[in-house]
Amino acid sequence: MTRILKSKLFTIGIKITFASFAFWFLSKKLDYSQLPELFYTMNYNLLFAALLLQFISIAIAAYRWKLVMHSLGFGEDNAFYQKLYFKGFFFSQALPGSIGGDAIRLIALKDQGYKISDSLYGIFIDRVVGLIGLLLISLFALLFAPVFLTSTIINTVLFIGVGGLAGFLILLILHKVINFSHLPKLHIFGELSKRFFKVYSNSQKGILQISLSIIIHFFSILCIYSISVAANLGVEFEAFLCLMPLVILLTILPISFAGWGVREGAMVGLFSMSGANKEAIMAVSIAYGVILILSSLPGFVTWLNSKNIA
Repeated sequence: MTRILKSKLFTIGIKITFASFAFWFLSKKLDYSQLPELFYTMNYNLLFAALLLQFISIAIAAYRWKLVMHSLGFGEDNAFYQKLYFKGFFFSQALPGSIGGDAIRLIALKDQGYKISDSLYGIFIDRVVGLIGLLLISLFALLFAPVFLTSTIINTVLFIGVGGLAGFLILLILHKVINFSHLPKLHIFGELSKRFFKVYSNSQKGILQISLSIIIHFFSILCIYSISVAANLGVEFEAFLCLMPLVILLTILPISFAGWGVREGAMVGLFSMSGANKEAIMAVSIAYGVILILSSLPGFVTWLNSKNIA
């Protein structure tokens, strides 16, 4: 137990160190002294609108997760999944603790009597369908890409998008083309493929969940765009539609605490190509990080009122 705790503390330390280093590196290129004035002059009505948009995005994501879990045979009503998703989101965004959002969801489902392995498949499938929505937005945004991205980045997005969608389709049929009973070490892939097929063999349900994934990310992009308008960034919406999926993809990488540092560096690097003020971009990114934390607070309140650890 002590070894596990030390390992988790070491991982947390590495992530916080990486985020701190990213902000230090950005400070060499930015004038941080401009940030207080940029925050002060923001339109707070638009910031509140951004908060509502992000809140709606999380609520829709919780509903999508409920659809996935119900397809896998789980019970519970929508309120249960809303509360649990917000709790998980809070732990993922607000705390550098050793218990992540997915772990909170697993513990709560275990307390309801569900097997951890079954719950883990459901959470993983939900994450994958969320990624599919992001990849589809990225591919659609390539229509505007020549204005905002270099050819190298465009080709990278195209490769990741097409490759990700192909991987999704392969996973759906993998258990039908490979007999995993003869491959015990790869049994987990067969089980995952079976569950994917169980969730998405119904085309109507699959289209609904993927559509919800697109809507979820679209609301998040609208949230960030609202912040940019509040900060008078002067960058058109098409740029956000094109660039933010890349930023979100980078923040998914588990190399920083809740994406801090990675998000700021990616936004400054990408949006500065559109001629936007770097300090203003930094202010928008930090404001978005704060809004993510604020939108997760219902999960914190729910967690405080819960009897169990999750």
